[in-house]
Amino acid sequence: MSTERMSISAIARELDLDRKTVRSLLHLGPPGERHPRVEAPSLLDPFKPYLQARIAQHPLSSVRLLEEIQRQGYAGGYDLVKRFVRPLRQQKEIAAVVRFETDPGQQAQVDFGHFGYLEEDGVRRHLYGFSMILDYSRCRYVEFVTRITTPILIRCHLNAFDYLGGYPDDLLHDNMT
Repeated sequence: MSTERMSISAIARELDLDRKTVRSLLHLGPPGERHPRVEAPSLLDPFKPYLQARIAQHPLSSVRLLEEIQRQGYAGGYDLVKRFVRPLRQQKEIAAVVRFETDPGQQAQVDFGHFGYLEEDGVRRHLYGFSMILDYSRCRYVEFVTRITTPILIRCHLNAFDYLGGYPDDLLHDNMT
């Protein structure tokens, strides 16, 4: 079939394709001829050098990097940052322990740990440790409890805030269900 004498509509009818599909296929040129792929501009383009520099310094999480570039005006989504950062992170060997820096009063991390069992009033109970660590100073508050309920969780937070002399802007809770 020769396309030189047929209209796009005629080709589409003959091949049972949509006219737009035929037009785009004809635009590609002869089979086997490759056209260079043109990358569309990305919302992330202005921030790529910054992300590359930050990953080179510290293996920060994609969430942390997203927060940093959002403060600089980035309006895109998390997935775009994650896809860009993944190959950069694979190139760099990550140290076993990495500490990231925050401003004073910005963030604390909260976690519960299981510390075995305790016999209380003849009853064997779980022993849990509540821990709150300020990211900037690494100051830690620990409280042991035998149950984890919402009132106990709130009490532990209030006790930690009292001990630490205030509360941070952000709390990161690890595996709190």
